[in-house]
Amino acid sequence: MPSRPAVYAIHPCRVQPSCPQSFTDSCSEPEIHCDKCSDFGLAGRVLTWDWSYGRGWKKGSGSEEFPAELGFGLRNAAGLAGQIKQAVAGNLPVRWGTLCQQFEQLRYIMPQDLRLLKQQLRRFGLTFTENADYSVHEVSQP
Repeated sequence: MPSRPAVYAIHPCRVQPSCPQSFTDSCSEPEIHCDKCSDFGLAGRVLTWDWSYGRGWKKGSGSEEFPAELGFGLRNAAGLAGQIKQAVAGNLPVRWGTLCQQFEQLRYIMPQDLRLLKQQLRRFGLTFTENADYSVHEVSQP
């Protein structure tokens, strides 16, 4: 893990099913992207890491409410829905990373705003595949 400020939390009661004797700790590493603050206000990303005895630090497993990787600072995520729909037009799926390169502000979307954006995109007929850590993998128009 890089040497930056981190928020460390111990979860001694979160036993991993594969090894009932192991405990998982987690660490969240906030990044403030000052160069984007003039565009979005306070903006940045949070990366989550899990510690498991014998395996060390690994990218966090995340949840829908607090994914392993999340952003903050984007305002009006719903305003991007129409632009994303146009970018995904056609039958081929578009990787989320590609959309984040095209619409940089997506890197700074909060989890609850991402859920609202996905709802709006579903109304446009778009579908999503997700990774095991609850991050969006691809967006497609069937």
